[in-house]
Amino acid sequence: MYLDETTKEPRGPYHILEYHRRYSDEEMVKYMPYRPGLRVLHCGCGEGILLDQLRGRTGGAWGIDRSQRALGNAQVPGTVSIAQAAALPFDAASFDVVFGQKAMRRAPDPSHALHALREMARVLRPGGRLILWEPRRLFRRIPAADLWRQIDRAGLEVVHTEPFDYVAYPMSLLIGVVPFVSRSLLAHTLTKALLAADVLLRRVPALGEKSWHLIIVAEKNGNKDG
Repeated sequence: MYLDETTKEPRGPYHILEYHRRYSDEEMVKYMPYRPGLRVLHCGCGEGILLDQLRGRTGGAWGIDRSQRALGNAQVPGTVSIAQAAALPFDAASFDVVFGQKAMRRAPDPSHALHALREMARVLRPGGRLILWEPRRLFRRIPAADLWRQIDRAGLEVVHTEPFDYVAYPMSLLIGVVPFVSRSLLAHTLTKALLAADVLLRRVPALGEKSWHLIIVAEKNGNKDG
């Protein structure tokens, strides 16, 4: 993170890709239920941006990522550890909410990706909520029909899907590689405008399958095996 070492606060604007990541995290968090003592796991936590945003909102927040470098920069209120979503180091029914951020996309093959889905379902308590944020290109590796079938077999019921990212994401990638511009107020202003445009584009049904990412919200059924 771009932090002042004395105050641990951002020195000016975030890098544009981090800014987009924070926005994406908040979009996921809005599907999280709130109640005292909520236990949360973030698979693919990176530097712990989402965990940091959950500060004070949960009874405990944990994160896993396969990147030692990313976790080495993490400054979060919960516990982070090196692990893969396909082999979670937690007991069954340990969490009320599990966030999966590209956890399936980062798997080496479709088999591991589906195993990651089952693992995330396994550590959820009955009635718990799984919130996935995955690239649509995941469906080129795993057909959508197969994914929905595996979600059902994992004891989960999809309660909401939302297309996400149309123009803001590719533009953030382009801006992010330009030195100096990527942290400028101009870049942030442009990204805010593009994110606002994305909100409008989400309301156009014909564009639903044209988004870069998809948010999937599923709840664990108490009468099924996870």
